[in-house]
Amino acid sequence: MKQCTKCLGIFQESDFYRDNSKKDRLNRECKTCSNKRTSDWNNRNRERKRSLVKKSYAKHREDHLRYKKEYYKLHKDDYYKEWREKTINNPEFVDVPQEWYFKAIKNGAKKRNLPFRLDFKTFQQSYGDGTCALSGRKLKLTKTGQQATGNQTASLDRIDSSMGYELGNIQWVDVKINCSKSASTQEDFIQMCKEVASHN
Repeated sequence: MKQCTKCLGIFQESDFYRDNSKKDRLNRECKTCSNKRTSDWNNRNRERKRSLVKKSYAKHREDHLRYKKEYYKLHKDDYYKEWREKTINNPEFVDVPQEWYFKAIKNGAKKRNLPFRLDFKTFQQSYGDGTCALSGRKLKLTKTGQQATGNQTASLDRIDSSMGYELGNIQWVDVKINCSKSASTQEDFIQMCKEVASHN
């Protein structure tokens, strides 16, 4: 048992932070008092603390980066365990395309120098009842997007691949169909599907 020098309460040793400079290797204040003192100081000295943190990081930047890399290597599996559990094993499905997907397609179009003439409201409305325009399959949308895992099957396709993303040239299809169609014209792709079906 040990007495706190601040509140004078008597607590278990586990209620004190370690301090190797003391004989008993315990802080003189209990954790509650110590936390309150630290919080009060931080509130009074926000700018000073921010400045100290920046200086410390700048001074030890290489050490910080090296530690992060080493930590990531050692805990890579644990690092993504919770994320995988929430997003892949238990995906959260939504009824309309999310804003992140709109931005991802918009940024992708910009990188490929493709015209993008859609606003977010039009983008969401184009999803309609959530069925594939070419197969009639029911599409699935996840809150975070997981086409690679198969959880999300919805994909935005340009009907005419020589044109950009604009009303009248977009359709929602199954991601596998979109990959198969690629740069083919819609007529050529449908004809190819008919030939495959008749041959089998």
